[in-house]
Amino acid sequence: MDSKELFSEEQRLWLSKMNLLQEEINLFNLKTKRLEIDLQLCTNKKSLKHIKRAYKKHLESWGKLKEKLKLLGEQYEALKRG
Repeated sequence: MDSKELFSEEQRLWLSKMNLLQEEINLFNLKTKRLEIDLQLCTNKKSLKHIKRAYKKHLESWGKLKEKLKLLGEQYEALKRG
């Protein structure tokens, strides 16, 4: 029995989207670590201002990831209902 028999097309699509979102979250976490390191190594005000701006923009991207996660959760619930 292969995966095509175990999952419907919608389920496979949902799993693909979930895997992609997981990769986006992993990338977000890596960028967060990089910004934290940049902040620790910062030596002047100009750099600090740039890092703060980048961090603010980075946090906005977290909101977008949360929306994607919410949408995938809703799709999952719809798949469970059939």
